Order: sequence, then structure tokens, then C-alpha cells
Amino acid sequence: MLFLLAAGLLCCPAALSLPSLVPAALADDAGDLREVQAAINAADYGKAVGLLKPLADAGNAEALYVLGRLTLDGKGVKKNEQRAALFFRQAAEKGDISAQNAWGTALASGQGVRRNYREAARWFRKAAEQGLAMAQYNLGY
Repeated sequence: MLFLLAAGLLCCPAALSLPSLVPAALADDAGDLREVQAAINAADYGKAVGLLKPLADAGNAEALYVLGRLTLDGKGVKKNEQRAALFFRQAAEKGDISAQNAWGTALASGQGVRRNYREAARWFRKAAEQGLAMAQYNLGY
């Protein structure tokens, strides 16, 4: 899981690990997600993006979130804060808690979207209520 700093959206390759347990609804995607993780671990971001795009196009929330992280950091694709924010929003709306926190962070910082503190707090709260420590931190718990 990717840990975000409240002010900086710090990212490191080792932090882009995908959960080891994939929900049953994503069982068909589990092999692809393992391949994505292997590509990220090998710093082969182009391959990771290539594997993620079809999953994201199919609406896989985890793929949307990871694609957002890579897009935000310019790994495997051209850096694009607006597009990254869109991926985070789509994944957040599908219930991915890391994406909910990332979308909240984008809204709070104005990174790729218009700054909106009230909406940021709403998304941080959604993730915090599901137990995401970074979202709890972002809310000052």
C-alpha cells in the first residue's frame, strides 16, 4: 500500500505494493495485478502501465488507483496531475480506500484539481472510517 505524506504525496517504488489478498470480485484480475506488482518491483513502469490500462478501462478500482500513482509520479507515462486526479476520483468512487485518501489529498492541495477543503475532508473521512491510518492522520485523529 502506498503511504502518502499529508503535504507531499511522497512515493517510492517499494511503497507501491498491491494487497496480497484480492477480493473475490477481482479474482480474474489477480494474476494481472501480481504481474503489475512484479513490474513495479523491477522498476519496469512501462510494462506496469500496459498491464494496468485494460484493468482500469474495465473499472478495476485498484488498477485505477495504481495507474493514478504512476501518472502522478510520471512513471511509465508522462506526468499529468489532472489525469492522476481523475484516476484517483474514479477509484475512490468505486470504494478503494487508498484512492479515497489520494483523492482527498488532491482536493486539499489543489494538485490536478481545484482546491476544495470541505470535499477533501469528506473523502478523508470515508477512508478514515474504514481504518486507513493516513486518512485518519490527515483528519487529525
